[in-house]
Amino acid sequence: MVSDVMALQGNRLPTIEPNDHLFIHPSDHPGQILLVNAFNREDFDSWKRTFLITQSSKDKVGFVDGKIT
Repeated sequence: MVSDVMALQGNRLPTIEPNDHLFIHPSDHPGQILLVNAFNREDFDSWKRTFLITQSSKDKVGFVDGKIT
């Protein structure tokens, strides 16, 4: 089955620009550790700040707060 993207671009793979929220840098990988400490129900404000900083550095906060579906 041919997807809409493949139908529009022929046999070429779709390109995702670096400023797109779906862009994954070649140095990123699923096992990459961004937060050292998991949330343990203590000091939520500090954990939240660290979480938002790490996610914003990868431009992925919108996936968490619901702005990007």
